[in-house]
Amino acid sequence: MKNYFLNKTLFVFVLALTAQFSAFADSKEIGKARDFVSYCGTGSRYKSCDDIILTANIELTSDITLRKNLKIRSKDGYRYTISVANARQIEIDPGYRLTLTNIVFDGNNYSRRNEGLFYLNESSDTNKIARLELQKGTTIREVTVTTTADADHAVIHAKKGSRIIINDGAEILDCHNKSAHGNGGAICCDSGNIIMNGGVIANCSAK
Repeated sequence: MKNYFLNKTLFVFVLALTAQFSAFADSKEIGKARDFVSYCGTGSRYKSCDDIILTANIELTSDITLRKNLKIRSKDGYRYTISVANARQIEIDPGYRLTLTNIVFDGNNYSRRNEGLFYLNESSDTNKIARLELQKGTTIREVTVTTTADADHAVIHAKKGSRIIINDGAEILDCHNKSAHGNGGAICCDSGNIIMNGGVIANCSAK
């Protein structure tokens, strides 16, 4: 009888623990653009994934508004590219963090509209800010903003209270803002914060 109650208690504990962990999001291997967009935040499946592992080169086909903490990385042993030449944008809402590791965002010098690639939304609450973190192996390259409009977004636009963290081994290369009122080629820090623990920003310019 004693063993029966012990086994029953253990079973209930394991069941509760399993239910608890199943409530959390998990990793997804993704090799198609439509799945990438869906799991990032604009599709019905976005809550089921907080760690995207790319298994192929893809193109960013839609704008994304991020309302969760998310990691995007290449599959171990690979370094995949996300093409952003079609002027799509990833917007990060306050309270959430996007972490990029061992991945390339390639703009191919395509002339974008008056928006950069990453937009970190404004927040007056210091405990609820938008964060973008570039980890080792992350490259953002050849993203160009070209328009006659007031395009101060640059490649990364950090609004009030937001935070950009650039770590060793990350790089932003050959990015330019050629608009009439271009403020920043690589980064427009619009009352946001930048922390550089390492990394490289090179050959970027603003008109």
